[in-house]
Amino acid sequence: MERLHPSYKLLSQALPNASSYLVAVEFPTDPLRGWASAVGAASLKTVSTMTDDRSARARAIYKEIEFNGNNSWADRPGKRDALTGLRSLQALGELDKELILAHTLSRNSFIAVGLLEKLIDEIVKAGKLAGDGL
Repeated sequence: MERLHPSYKLLSQALPNASSYLVAVEFPTDPLRGWASAVGAASLKTVSTMTDDRSARARAIYKEIEFNGNNSWADRPGKRDALTGLRSLQALGELDKELILAHTLSRNSFIAVGLLEKLIDEIVKAGKLAGDGL
């Protein structure tokens, strides 16, 4: 058995399926809450399955963002639509960078998620410049 420090890149290559198991230890540098809730991981600490506590509207926006990421959010329409979705999450007060990146990682490549991270940073920076306190 190989032991590695969990990271988003590593987890993007190790998605469990019905016939496999993965044990990941969460570190403060790489929170796994979003990934764990997206794949229905069980917490050994609480002996419970991680649940998705996003609002129904936020879940719908996440799905839209993921759908628009079919080209890694690199093409003009995908980037535009992702930014629209991220602004909507920000308006709902549900723009959680760690959660969206880790959740999206369960369905997209590490490289694609890195591009999405840049878009999130763009939204957060714009929000701070506008004085919304993010």
